[in-house]
Amino acid sequence: MTDRIWIIRHASTAWSGERWCGRTDLPPSAAGMAEAELLAGRLAVELPADVAIVSTPARRARATAERS
Repeated sequence: MTDRIWIIRHASTAWSGERWCGRTDLPPSAAGMAEAELLAGRLAVELPADVAIVSTPARRARATAERS
């Protein structure tokens, strides 16, 4: 058995491409939530059923993890 760690960046926010989010607690944008949905579909076929998903407390990261 091979253990793996997958590191995934949070979904886009209204500031993506404009400035760093840093410590702000922006939620994902509508486009970001669509990205998270696509990611969830791709991960569903790759990840084992008993995988642990861990996130930072930032809203954008939690929302991305919840979709996955």
